[in-house]
Amino acid sequence: MKSDKTYKIHLVRSFKGALDNTGTEHTSLDRRYDPFHHRVTPIETFVSRTAELVHRIDQDAQIGSERSGLTAPRIAKTLTLQIDDRTFTVSDRWPAPIPTPSTVHDENRLFLESAQVGVAAFAKAVAERWPILADGLAAELGRLEKRLRSNCHHILSRAERHGKVIRARAARDGLTSVPSGPVQ
Repeated sequence: MKSDKTYKIHLVRSFKGALDNTGTEHTSLDRRYDPFHHRVTPIETFVSRTAELVHRIDQDAQIGSERSGLTAPRIAKTLTLQIDDRTFTVSDRWPAPIPTPSTVHDENRLFLESAQVGVAAFAKAVAERWPILADGLAAELGRLEKRLRSNCHHILSRAERHGKVIRARAARDGLTSVPSGPVQ
């Protein structure tokens, strides 16, 4: 199912802009479907691949990522990217109590904005410390962009399918308070 929504994330451009100093500086057991897991897993994979690249030339570098729950002042789940003593945060607000395609689209968009800032800053820090890895990082960032877009489209199409099921169930049961189409 192809959606008419688009997601903009430009990790390679942000990374290259940051290297040129032309970019902006920003620095469970529950069995329910968790969009946060689906959104951050590609970033964790990127960090793992980056760590492999770095460890080929510097065995002492400490690179990793860590998930956490509630953060203040916003209620959000976070993924913290770490390089030695520096940290970069990617946040994902808690999902709406009743997810609709519109709220899921907003959540995806806000997550991608946060990911672009956090991942680009992380990649810039890695490239500044190990300049020889810049090309490898750019390639990994390209893969990450594609995966993040794909995962966000998957999450959105899942919400659209769920909305159709709810509307069909409501029509079958004679309920009238359920929207008849996707909420924009």
